[in-house]
Amino acid sequence: MHRASHTDAAERHESIKNMFPRDGVQKGPTVVIFNSSPRIGIPLQSMLMRIGATAVMVHPQTRPEDRLHFLEIADIVVTAFPARCEEDLVRDIKPGAVVIDCSTEGNLHPDIAEKAAYISTHDNHLGQITTALALYNTALCALWQRGMQG
Repeated sequence: MHRASHTDAAERHESIKNMFPRDGVQKGPTVVIFNSSPRIGIPLQSMLMRIGATAVMVHPQTRPEDRLHFLEIADIVVTAFPARCEEDLVRDIKPGAVVIDCSTEGNLHPDIAEKAAYISTHDNHLGQITTALALYNTALCALWQRGMQG
């Protein structure tokens, strides 16, 4: 079994760090958040927008064609509400997207493993708030590494 070194981990996460603007000219990532709650979706959207992302919230009333469009263009997908049926599972993502599943039951279709660059699944033993804050802090660290203020 290969143990990843600190250097390996740094290289793997370089593409995520590069998603966030550092010079005021570069455009930030598009993030789709599958949650519109005041506890997860709204604060996460605000935090991500503050550091240069375009963050869009999807909720149960979002039209299916809009949901599909957002998934096709998202650099980062955050899921934080349970899938009610097979059709609710997140599956049609942009190749190379970062996918973070904060839901309690899991809303990722197995097919996304073939397309996603990175996946954090619901069974990572972290709560929704912890996962959301970890995403935010990761983005802040990427900005600080590039010399920007949060």
